[in-house]
Amino acid sequence: MLYSGAKGTMTPNNRQDMIHELAPEAKAFVNERAYGGKTLTLRQKERNRNKSRIRARVEHAFGVIKGVFKFTKVRYRGLAKNGTRAFVACALANLFMARGHLLRTQWESSIQNMVAAR
Repeated sequence: MLYSGAKGTMTPNNRQDMIHELAPEAKAFVNERAYGGKTLTLRQKERNRNKSRIRARVEHAFGVIKGVFKFTKVRYRGLAKNGTRAFVACALANLFMARGHLLRTQWESSIQNMVAAR
């Protein structure tokens, strides 16, 4: 660990060095900003777009878990029960988000079965 000074404050350079020392493969998933009237390059815009795309997919899943299945508070004592509840909520969220695709394929297969029966 790097020394952070007498008051315990860390400068941005020290923080970056410490993060790189503890997790050398870690990447920052914060969008880059344009400061002082400068514009972002096309590469920076593409990287920001990719990060936002990933963030939107992940946040949507958490929104479903919290909004639809009301998983906002811990209900039980103990890790096992709460872990099981979280796993079930994640599985149901996956089914909930894929329901359109699942119903569409079921509908198409039932129509194909009806056509084949004639």
